[in-house]
Amino acid sequence: MPLKVNPIALSIMLASGASYGQSDIPGGRGASGGGASNDPTLLPEVQVRENRQSVEERFQAPGSRVTIRRSDIENMGADTIADVLKQLPGVQSSESGGIRMRGMDRSATQILVDGERVSGGRRGGQLPFDQLPSEMIERIEIIRSPTAEYSGATGGTINIVLREPMEKRETNLRFTNGFAFGRSAGTAFFARSGPLNSAEPLPKLGPPQVPAPSTDTQTSERKPFYPWTYFLGMAFNERVTGNDRTRHSDEVDSVGTSKLSEDGTESTRTRTREFSMFPRINGRLGPQDSIIFRPYFTTNRVTSTSEGTSTGTAGANNIAGNSSETLTSERYLLRLRADWTHNFKDSKLETRMSTQKWKEDALRNRQESSFVNGAQVSGLASIYDDKRSETEVSGGMKLTGAGGTHIWLLGGEYENRKLDIENNTVLTPSLGGASNVNKVFNSSIQRSVVFVQDEWTVAAKNTLTMGLRYEHFNRDSDDGTTISKDVRSFLQPSLNYRQPINATVQFRANVARTTKLPSLTDVLDRVVPSLGTNTVSREDSVGNPGLKPEVALNFDIGLEKRLSPRGQAGLNLFLRDIDDLIVRKTTRGPLATDRWQQRPDNFGGAKVYGIEADWKSDLGWLGQPGWDFTANATVLQSKVDQLSGAHTRIPGQPHYMMNFGVAKPFPRASTGGWYGGATLSLTGASDIGDVTGSGGRERAYFGLDAYVGSII
Repeated sequence: MPLKVNPIALSIMLASGASYGQSDIPGGRGASGGGASNDPTLLPEVQVRENRQSVEERFQAPGSRVTIRRSDIENMGADTIADVLKQLPGVQSSESGGIRMRGMDRSATQILVDGERVSGGRRGGQLPFDQLPSEMIERIEIIRSPTAEYSGATGGTINIVLREPMEKRETNLRFTNGFAFGRSAGTAFFARSGPLNSAEPLPKLGPPQVPAPSTDTQTSERKPFYPWTYFLGMAFNERVTGNDRTRHSDEVDSVGTSKLSEDGTESTRTRTREFSMFPRINGRLGPQDSIIFRPYFTTNRVTSTSEGTSTGTAGANNIAGNSSETLTSERYLLRLRADWTHNFKDSKLETRMSTQKWKEDALRNRQESSFVNGAQVSGLASIYDDKRSETEVSGGMKLTGAGGTHIWLLGGEYENRKLDIENNTVLTPSLGGASNVNKVFNSSIQRSVVFVQDEWTVAAKNTLTMGLRYEHFNRDSDDGTTISKDVRSFLQPSLNYRQPINATVQFRANVARTTKLPSLTDVLDRVVPSLGTNTVSREDSVGNPGLKPEVALNFDIGLEKRLSPRGQAGLNLFLRDIDDLIVRKTTRGPLATDRWQQRPDNFGGAKVYGIEADWKSDLGWLGQPGWDFTANATVLQSKVDQLSGAHTRIPGQPHYMMNFGVAKPFPRASTGGWYGGATLSLTGASDIGDVTGSGGRERAYFGLDAYVGSII
């Protein structure tokens, strides 16, 4: 049972200034200059939009999605992005398994940051900065059903939108301190937001004056004022993690005779230090043009130690072993991105260009010995030095417009990504000579996408959205001995239907075809040894150059309901009919000394289906209107086709997932005060299953996250 309590949390928020006029908002009220607006209707409009925005985004989206906004994240009391993801419906987030939606393999979940893929490194395309403070998040979009714009994932898509600059000056400073395994780890977060340029003061009101006639060709009209705003966030995050494990394993031969019986213990401690800097600048170049710069930098250092022992029997022999290992890892990610938007009369053109550089250097030292009947039979000292570098250049354009009853969009994307790995392994066995192996690996992908989508009203307020996405990729990989190449093209159509039943309830149905590409890491034929004792649940990772994309037909139907005053509820049924399902197969050689290995592979057909329910409201019905209540539950099932015709579940897919949370909302900076809450998470048992080459079962578990803090 994981239990996390933050007893010490101090936040300081200073805010000043007022919003400028609405001249910089397309379709908003015009304003001739800066300064606070005197229109008394502006405040209620902004307040209503803040309370209802996430609800309306969900109801108006062409496909099924749930949006978690800034205020929702504050009420969760989450420290990091990973803490937020753990509380979302149908999402699993763990350090070892990455992020998984609907219990499927992590490769079936697409992670986007500001709408684009990020360099994922060793996690195979998954989020490399999941420990970033939650204050960096503007909103999170859980895209359940694919559309032409958001496709490319059989499990689902999570789009994390980072903080936007604000016109109001605000400074946020937060310190926390935590304890784990008797060790202290602190965090610090600083953010500053506001305008870069100052508005000219409005002229004082006085008696009306008639201007004298002038022959000057210059106009006497004031030019509109376009404020430039910025956001600067910096975070230092230190955390201590670890585990103490006991295990028991039995292996039998084909006639049921005991082949190996073993008991073991292991202790692992890890300290991570991470620094992130995230500046943004947003401004208008004129009435129709705006631009935003989105650079990002993070650096990370990890130190880990692991100690393990084991005893048991192998046939008639008594066996024993011990191991110790240290790991030091340093990595950084630098992203540079610029977005330009041009507004036409009835449409807008959005363009983005970005480049990313990710680099990691990991050094591992390991000592291990094995004994049979008290005599040492083997020993090994190993050094594993791994240097990885990933570069990416990408761009995209999207044209969105409206005409009559239609809302349409068309766009394109291009991505060029390359991964280079240099590995140096030194093995020094106690029996025999030392060996030194140097290997170089690389893989690359060029991906081009064109998509078009049209939404129109078909009857009353019913809407039908049709989309088509064409994707072409060219992938190369080289492990030093074998060069593999894969060139493919896909058509991915989608159809989404939305029908309001009354003012608060609507029905939706979705059908789409999606294709999920394997990550660059998964297609390299290389072995990455496990940290600590090698076991069935801590296996070496092996790549697969022959891995094919996962293709699925997606079906979703659901009901969505608005709850007063700003709540929402939903019920969604889904089915995924998958070809070339990617499963990470765990196997071991015939000898007791062979290591467990996990390798991604395609396993033919599979069906994944389930029910997702979510609820969010205040506790006014319990006499506590100042508190928020959230709940979500997911029931999952799957069938993977076997060569023999039998079926089994997807390995690691839990039977259910539930979250329940209560929170006293984050107070306003002007009033300050205490806030807090608690979240209870329940995760059902999951089967390792015969499809992985090993048998086993992970028991159900629960976690409790409690927090308290104060705004000064």
